[in-house]
Amino acid sequence: MINQQGERVLSEEELRVLFALIDAPDYNPRNTLIIKLALLFGCRIGELLKAKMADFDFTKGIWTVPPENHKTGRKSKKPIIRPIIPAAEELIKTAKKLSQGSDYLFTLSKNKTLCVQCHTVFITALSKKMASRFENYTHWSIHDLRKTMRTGVAELTQPHVAEIMLGHKLPGVWQVYDKHTYLEEQREAYERWWNKVNQIVYPSPNP
Repeated sequence: MINQQGERVLSEEELRVLFALIDAPDYNPRNTLIIKLALLFGCRIGELLKAKMADFDFTKGIWTVPPENHKTGRKSKKPIIRPIIPAAEELIKTAKKLSQGSDYLFTLSKNKTLCVQCHTVFITALSKKMASRFENYTHWSIHDLRKTMRTGVAELTQPHVAEIMLGHKLPGVWQVYDKHTYLEEQREAYERWWNKVNQIVYPSPNP
């Protein structure tokens, strides 16, 4: 049974095994990019799979998630604004090359987009492969990458910045009076988070 609740945080060793699997030359590069971008941004999978190339402004270094593409936007009618760090830009541009000229970032073919649940099959397969490497293993879902990111970034930035990175509303009157986007704070936190992930999954050999 695959965990569907987003209550699982992947350990450092699990992240190393996961990246070894998705970095393999014969692994589907589209799926690799989905996993890496989901872990980098800590975004909801729907935000990623519904994303259009027009949502990404590389000149300004900003990803705009339209209100209709994210959970809180249904009520707020406001977009999520995320900074695009260089590592994310590289991944996004690689995905664009694979999308065969589609308006969407991720596609099954040029004229067919990925459904929001399309990730379930390859995540399940990856988790089953990982299960053979660990004792007392608990299967994980794509939403657990979001939980893993939020847990990992907790020590790298202030709580309110981490919540904004996830697309959460600030609590109480805070959201009423604080209209700052915290883009630079987010950018720094994303840089620190992805550097941390890379240090975990691609450790330098001992001298």
